[in-house]
Order: sequence, then structure tokens, then C-alpha cells
Amino acid sequence: MKLTDDLRKLGTDRTDEIVSMDGVNRPQEIIRNEMVQVLAVSDFVYEQLKRNPHWLNGISKELLDRDLSAEFSSKLRESLSGEISEDEIKQRLRRFRNYYMILLAWQDLTGRFDIATVTGHLSVLAEEIIVQTYHLVYERFCRSYGVPYSLSDDRQMHMVIIGMGKLGGSELNFSSDIDLIFAYPEQGTTRGGRREIENQVFFTKVAQNLIAFLNQPTADGQVYRVDMRLRPFGDDGQLVVSFAAMENYYVQHGRGWERYAMVKARALGNYCLDDVSELRQMLRPFVYRRYFDFGAIDSLRKMKAMIEAEVRRRGLHNNIKLGEGGIREVEFVVQVFQLMRGGRETELQTRNLKNAVNVLVDNEVVAQMCGEHLIKGYSFLRKLENVLQEIDDKQTQLLPDDNLNRERVFCAMGYGSWDEFYGILENHLAAIHAEFKGIVGDPEEVEDEISQIWIDIWCSNLDKDDVAPLVAEYAGGDGAEFADMIVDLRAETIRRAVGPQGRETLNRLMPRILSMVASYDNVVHLFGRIAILIRSIIMRTTYLQLLYENSNVLDQVVYLCSASEKIAEQLSSYPILMDELIYPDSLYQITADAHKLRSELRQFLLRIDETDLEQKMESLRQFKQIQLLKISASDIVGCLPLMRVSDFLTELAEAILTEVIDIAWRENITRYGVPSYVTEHGGTGLIAVAYGKLGGIELGYGSDLDLVFIHYPCDPEELTNGEHAITVRKFYARLVQRIIHLFSIRTSTGVLYDVDLRLRPDGDSGLLVSSITAFEHYQMNDAWTWEHQALVRTRVIYGSRELADDFYRIRRNVLSRHREREALRNAVEEMRIKMQSHLVRTSDDEFDLKQSPGGMIDIEFLAQYLVLAYAEQYPEELTKWSDNVRIFDSCVECGILLPQTASALKQAYINIRNEAHKCRLKGEECIVNRETVSSDCDFVHRIWHEIFENPGDCESTAL
Repeated sequence: MKLTDDLRKLGTDRTDEIVSMDGVNRPQEIIRNEMVQVLAVSDFVYEQLKRNPHWLNGISKELLDRDLSAEFSSKLRESLSGEISEDEIKQRLRRFRNYYMILLAWQDLTGRFDIATVTGHLSVLAEEIIVQTYHLVYERFCRSYGVPYSLSDDRQMHMVIIGMGKLGGSELNFSSDIDLIFAYPEQGTTRGGRREIENQVFFTKVAQNLIAFLNQPTADGQVYRVDMRLRPFGDDGQLVVSFAAMENYYVQHGRGWERYAMVKARALGNYCLDDVSELRQMLRPFVYRRYFDFGAIDSLRKMKAMIEAEVRRRGLHNNIKLGEGGIREVEFVVQVFQLMRGGRETELQTRNLKNAVNVLVDNEVVAQMCGEHLIKGYSFLRKLENVLQEIDDKQTQLLPDDNLNRERVFCAMGYGSWDEFYGILENHLAAIHAEFKGIVGDPEEVEDEISQIWIDIWCSNLDKDDVAPLVAEYAGGDGAEFADMIVDLRAETIRRAVGPQGRETLNRLMPRILSMVASYDNVVHLFGRIAILIRSIIMRTTYLQLLYENSNVLDQVVYLCSASEKIAEQLSSYPILMDELIYPDSLYQITADAHKLRSELRQFLLRIDETDLEQKMESLRQFKQIQLLKISASDIVGCLPLMRVSDFLTELAEAILTEVIDIAWRENITRYGVPSYVTEHGGTGLIAVAYGKLGGIELGYGSDLDLVFIHYPCDPEELTNGEHAITVRKFYARLVQRIIHLFSIRTSTGVLYDVDLRLRPDGDSGLLVSSITAFEHYQMNDAWTWEHQALVRTRVIYGSRELADDFYRIRRNVLSRHREREALRNAVEEMRIKMQSHLVRTSDDEFDLKQSPGGMIDIEFLAQYLVLAYAEQYPEELTKWSDNVRIFDSCVECGILLPQTASALKQAYINIRNEAHKCRLKGEECIVNRETVSSDCDFVHRIWHEIFENPGDCESTAL
């Protein structure tokens, strides 16, 4: 390796530093020279030698010249021998791994072995560590619980550890995660231990302990980052599954991408070989079909589209794995043939990519030149990937953008400059991508069926007067306006500095858009919305290509923009959401279960580095926008009734709130430690109480989150247990401040939600967070009637069950206390009149859906009044629910309302809310012509009059 002057100085300084440390012997001259090269490139090797300088004494040319993988097994067994504690096991595993990783990096950076051998050695090291750690854990648990036996043939059983991805293919990178799946042969129980348990429980304990030994960060780092998401049902599935359950999963639920993943699957170690053979035979039909499976190509296209969407979402430029011509495209080309033909041509059932390419060439499935492009490009990229990760032992496939690391890369790759290296890289990427396109094809070839008139209108230099008569038949009397909009947009695109590829794509795309827009009613409004979207993406060729090459996406964009100005604005503001339109079926599939939605959010965030708060905030906002798009799209096409729309919007807000609180909590306890209550009871000692629309499970598009935070009762002087201890009150105040900050941070995807805390005790002048005792005192002694009204629409949406029970007890006691009905009516009506005088700004023929007499607020006030007036008589029934619909149902049960009255009130509420939803989707104010809701608002107004203005008639009988 030839170093630049700057790198040579860096490497020399580091070498001198290490060699001069106490206890370090003078190394061989060749080792010292190589050390300069290695330390110049790898911060990881430097840091490890600085922490363990005595390791250098054992490093010699003779050691580095040999195949180290031959000694991994014996050396690790020796290191783990004897009676050692769990902490000692973790320390020895990590130091063993780090020692051999610096040797393997040294061998690679000094060119002793080719990249296939290096990744093979890395895989052997990982496999040996995983398998020996498993046996150690297995034996320890056998001593406690006994040995697991099968039910069918009474034999001892082991857990099969399946390595996936690079580990399965024996091509592990320097800093790869390890993807694992755990399985065991069959059900049964343990025998001979102090406490016998079922095999499922036994192996789950073993798996959890094994993962902890490998994955848990300590002062010595991690052994490996363990990823279990490839197991059946992913994060929602069991950690360990029986063979039968695994077979059933892949038969019933296996997806295309899981077939691709299983190509690389390999059982680790050389134990329980009969079981491994049985499992392999069981899974083979899922992976390799008996016929030529041409559907594999379509699955691959979809996977590739999803990866491209992920690259755009995460802004991954210069990614040698996921980008065009990258490692993933080589793997896709080879695996598509393996899945397509592997059932018939069994020699393709290999985990090694190069072997598979050679089979494809020998069988004349691909040309020899194609095979050479794939293998040479793959080897180059895998070598480059390894170098990138050897720099700092971090899993990355991104090319560096700083001079130091660029110098490291081109020197380690054997080139004299960055430009020389980058030119070779571009050649490999272009060759791979050309083969990928030739074999797999574009995701979708767009047929050119556009009338020539639209091509002429966009591509010819026609002025507005020339365009107007050409579009008149489509826009009617608005032909001149439509022509103005087309010509103005075209002129703007000419002025913008769009690259050649982007301009070519735009000139092909726009005639298609004009043709589609012309088939809709109200052409001018629709094109105005589309034009805003085009202006927002005009400098981003990726999105222009997405619209042009995917007719599904373009169809959905035009349709949704025609139906909703809100969605048009959303797509224009966040073009990344167009990735969700690639598969229309998934667009209208909303996660209906709150638990699954939270799991989906966690999985969405798993790809983000735990320490990268900025990216995590951006991803939270992206997730919200994606879900909002799905909900509003389903709303538009009529897939969802109003109540379900509100349910989904509410569940989405709750999932995001939970994640935000968890993020803020982890930050807070890292800084200040935890309160004693948390140490004793677990959880956070905090609840979040939802008020208003969120509390009533009636959230709408664009609704604020009305929240109140409450913590457990504590001594004013009680401190947290951290190094920088503060009072518990201050701890929770800072926690809530952080939560609000995380919600309100404005990223490129906007804010998460506007959070309103004004309903807390004493409003804006009160504390951000109260203890449960202070909250109870305020509600019982100081709260106004309108605050008790607000309490009707509350529920706990985050926090411990114990604290939540205390809140619901207080809520029930407050709502069911004795009230004079006349005074209550006066207070409620006075507040309503005050709101109308300040907020209603409509003409006689207009109706404000929220504030006008007979609107939503009147219905909500009616429900709140009935609860406060009658909860003393019916505390259980009337304090049970927080939403208006079920409150009216409870009033029927208690004989307060007649069934027909409650039914009419509920229907009026739903109808008025539905109109409000439509307005928000159109991007309009919630004001309609009075005739639209006249029957509903007249009925509500009549009931209001009977209760508040003529109460004598309804005191003793149901309304």
C-alpha cells in the first residue's frame, strides 16, 4: 500500500506512540513498516492497540502470513475454559473478537489474502464465537432446568442456529450485523434439572442469554450486533420456533423477500447434523420451486423498488450497497436465477455468489462477459466495503466525503488518487447496472399512447394564444386559464437549472400528465395542484423518473390530487411519500391494530442509529406523513367510515406519543438517573392524559394534541439517583419540556404535532407537570366548571396502570360530585355564549361546522352537561366513556335520553364531523352552506333549547 505524505505521517506518529508504551517489545522491522500503513488507515486497530499495547508483542510476520481461522476454535475454547462469571465471559468474548479482528484487518490491508478469503475468515470467527457461546449457555441452563428431550423419540435436543445474509453465505463484512434465526426440532420438556420446563421456554431462555452475551454493549464494546428480524413474523414472532411452526409459517405466510433471504441460510456449527438435514429438506420447497419460477423476477422488481424508495427516504447517496450498480444489484441478478431455476438445476442451490455465477455461465444462462462484469465488480465492491468498515469498525457502505477518509480509501484500494479510484468504481457500477437492467428490466416500461396534441403543447414553443384553442374542449370556458397555467409552468421549468436527464424525463412526463388531467372534471383546479407538485420536484430527477416509469404512482398521484387539495399539498411538501404509491394495494391497507402500529413504528425506526436523534426525529415525521397519506387516501375512496378514520388518527398519535416519551425518558435518565418510585415499581412514574379530540377518540386531520402530564406523588426534596441528581419534580418538568421540544422540532418534514398543555391545572400559569395528589386537589377545590367539562373527555394514553387507576378514581369522583343543575346550566351556557361571540364569523346562509349554534361544540357541550348533571346518580355508567357517542348510549341506559333522541344526536354529530373531514381533505375552512346540514343542526338546536332554555319540561322525564 502506497500512502500519501499526510497518511504516512499519521501512521508513523501512531506507530511511535504504541511502540513507546510500557511493556511493548521492539517489533520486527517489517511489522513496524506495515504498522505504519495499517494505523494510518484504521482508527479501530489504533484504538485497540492503544488500549492493549501488549498485543503487539505477539504479532509477527509468521503469525500474519498464516491462515488464522484454523486456530479460532482451540484458542476460543481455551479462553472460555474454567469456571468464569457472566461478566468475565462477556469480557473475554469481546477481547478475543477484538484481538483477531485487528489481525484480520492487518492481513487485509497489507494484501495477504484476497477479499473472498478475508470475508471467509471473518465468517469463521463469527461462527466459532456464536457456536461456542451457545454451547456454554446451553450447558449452564441444562444444569438449572435439565436437558431438553423430544416427545416423539425421546432424544436430547439442541437449538439450531441459522446464519442468514452474509454470515450464511460465509461472506461476512468486517463490521456486519449478524442475522440469525433460532429453531428447535420439536416440543417436549426438560429432564433432570432443579425445575423442569417446556422446550419452548428453555430454548427461549438460551436464545435470550446468547443474544445478551453477543449484543450487549460493555466497556469492551459488543461482540456482534444481533438482528433477529428475519425470523418468522419478525419482531412480532417468537424468538425461537419449532421446526413444525417454521414450516407452517413459510407455507402459509412466506413472502417473496423471505425466499431471497433463505438462499443464504446456513446452520452454524457441526452439531445435531440430522436435525439440520431435516430442517433443510423441510425448507427447500419454499425456496426452490420444482418448475421454472418466472414470478421471481416480479418479486425482485418490487424488492428493488422498495430499496430505491428506502435510499430516497434516507438520503443515501454514494451507497455502494444499495445504489445503482451496487452490491445488492449483483446479488439480485444472481438470486433471481437461483430462485427461478434452482428447483430444476440443483447446482444453483449454493450460498456462494461466485459459484452461482460460474454455474450460470457454464449453463449459458448468462454470457461469459456478463459473468465477468458481475464477479469483478462484486469483488471490487466487497473489498471497498470491507475497507470502509475497517476504518472505524462501523457498518457503513457510504463513500466518505472528507479528505482524510478519501485518502485512506484510495490508498487501501491500491490507487494513487481519489479521481483514479473513483473512475474505476464508476466503471464497475455502470457495468453492473447495465447487466442488472438487461436481465431484470426496468420496473415498468411506460407505453407511449399519448395523443400528439399534448406532446406538441408541452414540447413546442407555443404561446398562450396558440395553446388556448387546443385545450378549450377539455377546459370549457376555462381554456384560457388552463393555457396560461401550462405555458407558465413550461416557462418556469426552462428557467430552472434542471440537468439533462431530468429535463428529458420531464419532457416525457408532462404530456402524459396533461393527457390524464384532461380526462378529469375541473381541469384547472387539478392542474393547479399538479403544477405545485411538479415545481417541488423539478430539481429532483429521482421523483420525475418515479412518476414517469411507474404508471401506478402517476395514476394515484393524479387521482388523489383531484380528490383532495390536502393530499396534493402533502405530496408537494413531502415528495418522499410518493414511494408509498408504488403498490396501490398497500396504500389502502392501514394497520388496524394499535399494538401492531406501534410495532411497525419501532421497526421503521430500527434502521436509525440509536444515537442519531436528528434522523430519528425525521423518521418519526416521515412515518406520520406516510400513515396520514394512507388514512386520507382510504377516506377518499370510501374504504373507511368516519369513526374508523378518527380511530386510526388517534392510534397514530398515541403510537408516536409513546415513542417520543420513551426517547425523552432515555435522555433524561442518562443525565439525571431515575426517581426511587421507578426503581421500585418500574415504568416511568408518569402518565399522559389525553383531553379533547384525542381523549374522545375523535381526532381529525390537523388536530392538536391536548395533553396533561401527571407524575406519582413524591416528597418535594426527593432526588433522582444519578451522578447529576435533581429533585424529582424538576426531573419530570424537564422530561415534559423535552417531550414538547421533540414534538415541536421543525425538520424538513415539518413538526410532529402541535401540543397544547393549557388544560393542565392553572393553565398557562401552572406547572408543566403535576403530581397526582396536586392534580386531585386542584380538581376537587379549584377547577372551574369548564375544566370539569373538559375532564369528561379524558383518558390515559400512556403510563403505568397503577397511576392510571388513581387518575380514573379522581376523574370519577370529580365528575360524580353533587352539582346544582341550574347553576351548572348557567355556567355551561355562559361559556357557550362566550365562545360563539368570539369565534363565529359566518353570514346568515353559512354554517360553521364547529362553532355555529347546532354544530359540533353544542353536541359536545350537551354530552358534557349530561355527565356532570347526572353522574352523581349514575357514577359507573356516566364516567366510563370519554367519547360523545358512547356517552349518549350511556344516557339511554340510565333513562336520561330516549333512544330516538340519542340516535339522532349521534347521527347529527357524525354527519357534521363527516362534513368537517371533507372540508379538511379539500384544504378548506370548516364552513358550509347552511342547507347542507340544516336538518341536523336544527335538531341539535331544539335539544339545546329544551335542556338549557326550557329545563322545566325535561327535569323528570327522558328527552
